[in-house]
Amino acid sequence: INPNLIFMSHESYNDPCINKLINQIDYHIVFSCDKNFKDTNRALFLPCDSTYNKALSTIRQFVLTKNIKILEGHVTKLLKDLHFDSKLIGTKYLIDSIIYAHINKNKYVSDNLEKNIYTYLAKKYNKTTSSIKIAIVRTINLTLDRTDIKTFKFINLYEKNTPKTLISEILKQLH
Repeated sequence: INPNLIFMSHESYNDPCINKLINQIDYHIVFSCDKNFKDTNRALFLPCDSTYNKALSTIRQFVLTKNIKILEGHVTKLLKDLHFDSKLIGTKYLIDSIIYAHINKNKYVSDNLEKNIYTYLAKKYNKTTSSIKIAIVRTINLTLDRTDIKTFKFINLYEKNTPKTLISEILKQLH
C-alpha cells in the first residue's frame, strides 16, 4: 500500500492555490523552519535542520503508520463482510493478527501462531497467549455459528475453521 505523498516547504503550504491541490492528496510532508507547526493526521512537519537520516527515519515511520491504518481498514472490511462482530475483543485480536502477519510476511509468522503472533499480541495487550488464542477461537466459532456457511465460501473457511486457516485466507485476499 503506497499512500499519495506530497513534499513541500512551509511557505508553499500556506498558499491558497496550493491548498486546493493538497486537499486532494492523502498525506503531506512539509519542511519547515517554523517550530510552531505540529504534525496532524495528514501532515508531517520536518524541521529544516533535520539530518538526512533523521528525516528519512521519520518519513518511513509516518508512511508505515499510514499504511497500517489503510491496511486495518481493508482487514476490518473483509471481516465485517464475513459478519464478524467488531464489538468482540477476539475480532480486534484477529485484525491485529492479520496486520502483523501481513507486515511480517517474510518472517513466516503465520506458520506458528502461538510462538509469533499470539506472543506479539500478548505483549501488546498485556495478556497471556492462551487468552489471546481463546478470544480469537471463540470469535471465529461464534461467527460461524451465527452466519450462513456460504458467506465463508470465498475464503475456504467452511472446510477447516482454525485461526491459522482464517488468517491465511484473509492474507490471500490482501494480495
